[in-house]
Amino acid sequence: MTTPSIMNGGPIALRLSSDRMMTADLFRRLTRRLAAPGPDHATAPEPARYTYTPRKVLRRVLDHALDHLNQIDQWRAWQRHGVIPTPTDGWASSTVTLPEDRLPLADPELEAWLWRIDQAIRLLGGRADELTDEELDWAPPDGGWPLRRVLHHVARCEGLYATALDEAPPEDAPTSYQRSGRLLEACLEAARDREGDPSVVCVSLYGVFYTPPAAEREVLDLERGLIGARRAEAAR
Repeated sequence: MTTPSIMNGGPIALRLSSDRMMTADLFRRLTRRLAAPGPDHATAPEPARYTYTPRKVLRRVLDHALDHLNQIDQWRAWQRHGVIPTPTDGWASSTVTLPEDRLPLADPELEAWLWRIDQAIRLLGGRADELTDEELDWAPPDGGWPLRRVLHHVARCEGLYATALDEAPPEDAPTSYQRSGRLLEACLEAARDREGDPSVVCVSLYGVFYTPPAAEREVLDLERGLIGARRAEAAR
């Protein structure tokens, strides 16, 4: 696994001029830990917007890898010696956009970022390779995740961040919506074609299993919430 491929396009993809946005409701759904039904939009908070820029994506991939690398070391000490982990800090979450995240990104800076990310991913992968099945599946006493689920989460989140570096959607809202609908339908069709294949599973960022029909319902439920919020705003 090499970082430039994770970044889905290398330097060219990182020259996007526009920010990519995510609503608060979508962020909450993507990062929720339990396979709970969709929220009640009558009481859900109004959608906010989280900005993803090329610099922010690079920062989050690096911080995320380092955070969970530290977690592996702490989990092993916890399992072997009963040493209670100390939460890490010093990094900013996906919901925080730093002033530096909006700065231009020159090619030399990009190369430096990719080098750091490559080293962090290499260290994380090496540490993961050292884990035994017992260590991967050990359940922390506080009900936290086993390390196997943590590593899956890291890999899935890289996919999420990479989407922020995809080709920018059309500026025209109807055209953008139609394009997104076609992409979703193509993904659902591909999933239907392989329905019943035991080698294919659908898992959320936080390790919750779901089915393509459930993903489709999730999208429709989210759209209803967004439309409802816009109608309520227009009615004020």
